[in-house]
Amino acid sequence: MEQSHHRFKKAVDQALLLRGRRDFSSVEEYAKFLQELMYVMLS
Repeated sequence: MEQSHHRFKKAVDQALLLRGRRDFSSVEEYAKFLQELMYVMLS
């Protein structure tokens, strides 16, 4: 479990680097970002 949490945190960090910024205009936008990342990771 802890290993998958670490992988997810690393994937979030990498996706934010690729995105070019870490700020979001709303909580909903951030939630969508995370959902899309999870979808990609689980595919």
